Amino acid sequence: MMMMIKYHTVVQPISLDVTISGQKYIEPGALYNVTCTVNEYRDNRKTTFLAIIPGKQFEEIIVWYYKLYGCFKFLVPTSTDCRNASCACDDNGLATHWIYTSPSDLSTSVTFQCESSDKDNKIVESTELAPTMTEGPGSSLRFNPTNDTVIKELGQQFVVLCLANCTPVCQFHWEKDNSVVSPGATLQISNLSKEDNGTYTCTGYNGYGTPATKPLYLTVNYGPKAVKLFPPRTEYTVEEEATIQAINCTSDCRPSCEYMWSGPNTPSDTTNVLSLNNIKKNQTGVYNCTACNEVGCLVSSDVNVDVQFGAGSSLQFQPSNTSVSTTKGDPLGPINCIAICNPPCQYIWTKPDKTTINGSQLKLKSLTMEDHGQFICTASNDIGGGQNKSLDVTVNYGPQSVTLLPNKTQYTETEGSDIAPINCTSNCRPICNYTWSGPNVPAGTNNVLSLKNINAHHMGIFICVAYNDLGSLNSSAVNVNIQFGPGSSLQFKPNATSVTKTKGDSLGPIECIATCNPPCQYKWSYHDETKNNGVLTVGNLSIDDHGLFLCTASNGFGDSQNKSLHVTVNYGPEAVVLSPSTKLYTVTHGENVAPINCTSKCRPECTYIWSGPHVPSDTTNVLSLESIKKNQSGDFNCTATNVVGSMHSSVNVIVQYEPVVNNVSINGSSFTVRENTTVILSCKFEGNPAPQNTWEKNNVIISPVQENNGLSMYTIQPALCEDNGNYSCVSNNSLGMSYAQQSLYVTCSPRLNFQVDQPNTKIGLPKGADLSLTVYLLAYPKPTSYVWIFNDTNGNKSKIASNLNTYESFKHVTELSKENLTQYDFGDYILKVDNTYGSTSQTYHVVPQGPPDATTILNVTCDVNTAILFWRISFNGGETQHFSIFIHKKGNEMYIYDTGITDGNDEDVKYARMKLSAGEYMFTVYGKNNYGHNNSTESKPCRVEEVRTTNTDSVFSPAVGGGTAAAIVVIVAIMLFVFIIKRRRSKGDDGRQNLTNEDKDDDDGLKANPLYVSSGETANDSGPLYSVVNKKVKSEETDKTGNLDQGPVYSQVNKMEQKGWFNFILLSSENKCRKEEYKETSKSRYVT
Repeated sequence: MMMMIKYHTVVQPISLDVTISGQKYIEPGALYNVTCTVNEYRDNRKTTFLAIIPGKQFEEIIVWYYKLYGCFKFLVPTSTDCRNASCACDDNGLATHWIYTSPSDLSTSVTFQCESSDKDNKIVESTELAPTMTEGPGSSLRFNPTNDTVIKELGQQFVVLCLANCTPVCQFHWEKDNSVVSPGATLQISNLSKEDNGTYTCTGYNGYGTPATKPLYLTVNYGPKAVKLFPPRTEYTVEEEATIQAINCTSDCRPSCEYMWSGPNTPSDTTNVLSLNNIKKNQTGVYNCTACNEVGCLVSSDVNVDVQFGAGSSLQFQPSNTSVSTTKGDPLGPINCIAICNPPCQYIWTKPDKTTINGSQLKLKSLTMEDHGQFICTASNDIGGGQNKSLDVTVNYGPQSVTLLPNKTQYTETEGSDIAPINCTSNCRPICNYTWSGPNVPAGTNNVLSLKNINAHHMGIFICVAYNDLGSLNSSAVNVNIQFGPGSSLQFKPNATSVTKTKGDSLGPIECIATCNPPCQYKWSYHDETKNNGVLTVGNLSIDDHGLFLCTASNGFGDSQNKSLHVTVNYGPEAVVLSPSTKLYTVTHGENVAPINCTSKCRPECTYIWSGPHVPSDTTNVLSLESIKKNQSGDFNCTATNVVGSMHSSVNVIVQYEPVVNNVSINGSSFTVRENTTVILSCKFEGNPAPQNTWEKNNVIISPVQENNGLSMYTIQPALCEDNGNYSCVSNNSLGMSYAQQSLYVTCSPRLNFQVDQPNTKIGLPKGADLSLTVYLLAYPKPTSYVWIFNDTNGNKSKIASNLNTYESFKHVTELSKENLTQYDFGDYILKVDNTYGSTSQTYHVVPQGPPDATTILNVTCDVNTAILFWRISFNGGETQHFSIFIHKKGNEMYIYDTGITDGNDEDVKYARMKLSAGEYMFTVYGKNNYGHNNSTESKPCRVEEVRTTNTDSVFSPAVGGGTAAAIVVIVAIMLFVFIIKRRRSKGDDGRQNLTNEDKDDDDGLKANPLYVSSGETANDSGPLYSVVNKKVKSEETDKTGNLDQGPVYSQVNKMEQKGWFNFILLSSENKCRKEEYKETSKSRYVT
């Protein structure tokens, strides 16, 4: 089969087309014909063949075609005619052939390609030709299903497919016993028979390599078709202990069958042979043999075995009892006599009187006393002798009569005498028991009654009872009469020898009774009184009736008897007496209170119970309060109680103790909170006298505090990062102080800490100077990362090594320093700080010293002969700048004046008040240093009015004062604006701080202070001027020097000297509020 592969070269205008062709398959060590064909004729045609085996072989031949000379294989140094060099060319010069010999160890395909030149001598390549390498079946022959050993059953279908890896595809056939049974790859048998059992061989081949074979082993199984017995006899009759000839069980089956005999008591070791030796009667029955294999089972014919035997030991009664106990007159039976016999037995019953009953059943309607004895059953057949079994029958009856000896039935005796023994007998089965009944029959008495040393308790009727399980019978009654005195029988009714009553109650009636024969006479004696009556009654008992009452009984037989009754007359407590008699005790915790004794008069004796706060558990009538506890403050009551009543008396104990404060809780139990949430700190406190409570943060008092029923609370709303710290709940009274402390952690992202000085964000330094940046931060938890990045003026960035120290849980500081700055050290120093709640960055511009930046005019206000100018200072270029004011009066008058003001303090806003003549003005502020100057934009126009008073030189005149009022309003507004700006710079956007004036002299918080000098004044100052500086309220807070804040703070104001015809008066740096006064104190925003 030839395969043509064409490749069209899309190269214009070249039209040459080169194709390569060859067989579809290639095999190792064989010849392979490759043909290269072109679509146009050209003499002197060169064709190049390539054969490539990847990684193993590269072979190239060149074939030249000359129409006059023929076809040649190009070799160096000479060429060879193709007829001798495995090549050829067609006569038309269009096709060139190469006979290629493949390597004998070829394992992968060969790729062929040819190329030729067109009319312009340009090389044109064909596509690649890669024939498929042949492969014989080798060891790849296999089955599907894969098992080469198959077990099937008779009648089933069997299908298997033979497979192999072959190129080209293999042909297959199946053989059995050297005969082809299937010409294809599939072996299929629809209905398996015994003859299909055997070995099948599959052969696979494709003409390449050696044909492959593989055997398959098929087993066809079948179950038993018939079960044969030898000997074939199926009926056996034998006597017990005989032996039956062995019976062999066989069957035809594949795989071989297993055999099992079933039948009565088949021997446990039986296989296919049944052996019945010394046969027993329990082996009578049907036997059969079952043959089984994995295909199925089959049962043989039945073999019947009949074993004959006598009664032997099998004789039994039904019911099975061998003895019967019954009663005279009752029926007996039916009782069956049963034995296991083959053939069946005959039965005879023999009675105790030797008479017989034929049959297996014994049944009597009414038993007599003569039926008492042994009944015998006999069973017999022709095999063996007869067998006997006995039944014992007991016939019972009750007592027939009861006889007393002596037979006397009436006795009259005196107490202490004896009566002759009385014997009681009767006839009965089973033997009777005897019981005497009567007053106080001696213990252990059976059929003989013995009454010795008789007394009153023996008087009465005595009867003997004979009895067994079948009945009882009484004897005649025996009457015993005994004469006696009261003896110890004297009793009270109600039966009590003591009576407890309450004063005012009645006593009785109480009857005095004695057992006497004949009856007794009675009398009561009490408190020198006698009453001849057996009944005692007393009304309205008094305390004097408390004591003994005596009753006497007598009848002439024996001694008279006395019996006493104890009467108790009770009464309740009359009063409760405390000793000492103090009613109020005031003691300090841990002291002792002198014992307090509680007593009262009462019958019965009173019990005493002290009640009150935490009374000691072992307290009786004496209250002992030692090392008294704070929880023992209150009323203590002593209650005297008896059965009649109770009464109490009380004392009051006041226990004073120093305060006690329990743990501080934060929002219940969480000590770490998120920023901007509400935090409630609380603690429970107690103390006596009632304590005063305060809250402290880091040992500084904070407020306000809320109290409710022993609970002190402090609320922070909202919680900020600055609220991190230790909070204490403090309680004080006259006895001492107590506190509890807890740390509050407010989670917050990093930010600058404006409670301390921070570096300016723009810094001017000369070359060679040292740079030091100390930045204070707030963050909780501690920053997880921080870095200083330097961004130079060319945009290059680099990291700078630095450190970060934590000096409180939420306060941190980082320092950056550089020595001997060069021109390459100027640029932006950027600090980046992160924690789990956020991040912040701050840029510090470090520039070379130079001229200052332009200032900004904030406001200008004009009044009578006065102008006030406010401006905000700018970056000073790294060196102190001085300010001058350029004054432009309408009409082209211009002035430049040196204000004498510098930026040498921390004030961001400066102002100057100028005394000017009437007219319209505009102002420009100049700032300059040693490196140059810069100026603000020009202010808005402002008109100065003329003086309207005659005293033009008086700075305190009403007109000037009135004119100045508007300026003061403007100053206050500007200062407020400045204060807000500074506050926002120091606290971000948090404007929560509330400042209060500790001293208020005027509405504006300033003392009288002339802030300018008139033109008529000299340059000589009369002394410093002072102004009150408002302070924030602090509770016992100390300033940085550790001194307590004691009152208003005064700042000196400098006055300017007169310059020309107007003066400038400036607010000096000393007139600003002290920096620490502006810093946030502990929760000052909650001060109201």
